[in-house]
Amino acid sequence: MRNRILNISGILVILLFSSINKSYAQDKFVPETYAGIRVSYGVSRVGFDPVVDQQFYPGLGYGIALSHISQKNLGIYTEINFAQAGWKTTSDSTGNYSRRLNYLQIPLLTQFNIGNRKSKVLIHIGPCISFLLSESESIDTLSGAYNKPFIGMSVKNTVDYGLCADLGYIQQTGIGAFQLVARYNQSLGSIFESSGNADYRFSMNSILEIGVGYFIEPRKIFKKH
Repeated sequence: MRNRILNISGILVILLFSSINKSYAQDKFVPETYAGIRVSYGVSRVGFDPVVDQQFYPGLGYGIALSHISQKNLGIYTEINFAQAGWKTTSDSTGNYSRRLNYLQIPLLTQFNIGNRKSKVLIHIGPCISFLLSESESIDTLSGAYNKPFIGMSVKNTVDYGLCADLGYIQQTGIGAFQLVARYNQSLGSIFESSGNADYRFSMNSILEIGVGYFIEPRKIFKKH
């Protein structure tokens, strides 16, 4: 009788631990990796010292993105984008001026998630580096005497660096994940010469944009094949 009770107790203990392990395995987080594309629309300006009166300059962006969630609410997020920045000025006495700056932009951000697998609020923050691809000026003068120092002045620092901060939302569906993100990108370096007898003590890009993205999980696609 005693042996029978011990055997039954042993079986119950084994079943209990088996149940605990199974529950733990079900609750255990599985890392997620997403690849996608994104497009954005933004407005930018350049912070000058001395101050230059200006309006926001519109621009577009597009590129590819990769997100890897290594823990339940934490991961890394990066992009390779074509991005437009710049500024414009308008004056009743002298006319209009605008400068477009085209960049290859690479942010490398820490990603924080709030929510569940189907729908999450996203917070991205981290450094961003940009490489100037090209620049162009547009001048429409009324008096022929548009005499700002930046006229005809080429960008000196073609590698720009700064910080990005995102607030967004991602929704998982049967055909992939759709993302909506608001981003602020602040440059920490000057685009023009800023030392010695330079015309500007600093000249830093600022970009505010709204972006949408579409993401898939590559492992699910490969698993099907």
